[in-house]
Amino acid sequence: MELSKKQANRKTRDVIMSMVQDHPCSIRQITTSCSSRSYEVVKLLSEMVRSGQIMVKSTNEGIFVVSSHAGL
Repeated sequence: MELSKKQANRKTRDVIMSMVQDHPCSIRQITTSCSSRSYEVVKLLSEMVRSGQIMVKSTNEGIFVVSSHAGL
């Protein structure tokens, strides 16, 4: 992976973590806030779930991403 791609992924991870730190966010909210393509954001979210940084929760209102240190 080239350096600029790694930097973009790091920036996107930082954006995601700052968004979900205080409150749950929908995948749509995260994708809209990131300047990456939606499939790239979803791939990154999957990696972050596997590494334990975030969790995905399903509620009656929809599917939300939360920090692994927060509850829903």
